[in-house]
Amino acid sequence: MLGDVKDASIVEAVRPLLRHDSADIRRRAAAVLQTQDGDHTADLKPLLDDEDPRVQRDAMYYVCVHAAGDTVDLLGSYLTDPDPRVKAVALSCAAEYGGPRARRLIDDSTIRALIETDGEQATLVRLEVADALGNLNDPAFRHYLLDLMNDPSPRVVAAALASVGRTGDREFVPHILERLSDRRYRTAASDALIAYGERIVGTVSDYIIDPSIAAPVRSRLCRVLSRIPTQVSVDALVYVLDRVESETKFHVIKALNALRARYPELRFVHKSLNTVLLRETESYYTILQILHLTDHPNTPADKLLAKALEEKIDQNLERIFRLLGLRYPARDIYSAYLGIVSTKKDLRANAIEFLDNILKKDLKKYIFPIMDNIDDEVKIRKGRELFGIQFEDINEALSYLIKGRDPWLRSCAIYTVTPDLPEALGDLVKSSRNDPHPVVRETSELVLERSRQ
Repeated sequence: MLGDVKDASIVEAVRPLLRHDSADIRRRAAAVLQTQDGDHTADLKPLLDDEDPRVQRDAMYYVCVHAAGDTVDLLGSYLTDPDPRVKAVALSCAAEYGGPRARRLIDDSTIRALIETDGEQATLVRLEVADALGNLNDPAFRHYLLDLMNDPSPRVVAAALASVGRTGDREFVPHILERLSDRRYRTAASDALIAYGERIVGTVSDYIIDPSIAAPVRSRLCRVLSRIPTQVSVDALVYVLDRVESETKFHVIKALNALRARYPELRFVHKSLNTVLLRETESYYTILQILHLTDHPNTPADKLLAKALEEKIDQNLERIFRLLGLRYPARDIYSAYLGIVSTKKDLRANAIEFLDNILKKDLKKYIFPIMDNIDDEVKIRKGRELFGIQFEDINEALSYLIKGRDPWLRSCAIYTVTPDLPEALGDLVKSSRNDPHPVVRETSELVLERSRQ
């Protein structure tokens, strides 16, 4: 607040804060003095030795600007200082505040020497270099960012990722994506991708639908798109919805929910979303029918499959409601969802009445039987009428699951296969040894090894 006011009395009040324990307060105090009339070089010059690089950088810029001689010449003297910390701050100062003349002082040998600094100050020096390269954004020096992205210090890697995002250079994208799988860098890597903005949306969506990419990485990429608030992001997420397995689909829908909640001006293509919604209802009826075929599990494998199916049908119901939240008022739909999953009869009845009033006829005939308080047998018959879902026996259902797109259900179904079951199921297990998902591959090998014993 004080930075917007010019008054001599402010200087005396703020000056003691230049020695505050908090680096952020010292920096803000210095910023206030820089906006006041007069020359405050004497107050700010001691901050050239501050332990925080940001405070040093701002102080150096002020000292250089208010020096008696040429500003660039003084900055150049700091760039040749024997102290690598001072030299790194000067590099950062020239990159952030300097004009063309100041930037011409920066050369390859200066950057290389700073990166190769050793000793106690080495990490802080490389931090400054990583930050400076983002502000400098010179293609001639960008290769140093790749080196810093492999630095032993997580702080330096995070700073390099932030700078990479500022460059907007697409050549860095594969390297950023590699860091998404590392817990230490996932936030910095996500922020770097977000900094690219709309230009990166197509590449990110390609990775989301790539089954060879780990599921946790793809879920984080969905969150990345949810933080790039453009129509392109919405369209990309809608496009990938029908091209991913259920686990990733949940995160895609969640990203769409976030975009709609934060940016109501964005448009959602109802026709495409309706198609996905109908497929989700079909999936619900399908899982429900299979679940009833496994109604009396005997072995641990059968029990695991039954539990997996119960979990999937719950997740499926949530996805249905999240998709409805893209078409109808999200808060009302969420309240209805809580009512449907509630054990309280009055809440469930209110939710059903609300859905009966709000759902259009084209959706109601598919969705309402799922929400209505009717026996599962009736719901299963409805699924047969609407989608022609019919499994003759559990073996046919297992075959359907093993051929499906959900890796966890594929794995659980494979795990139930025994040598006494039809040969066709055994052939499916054998072919699953080449599945792109590691859990499916490992389960297939385990079942085949078990059958040989």
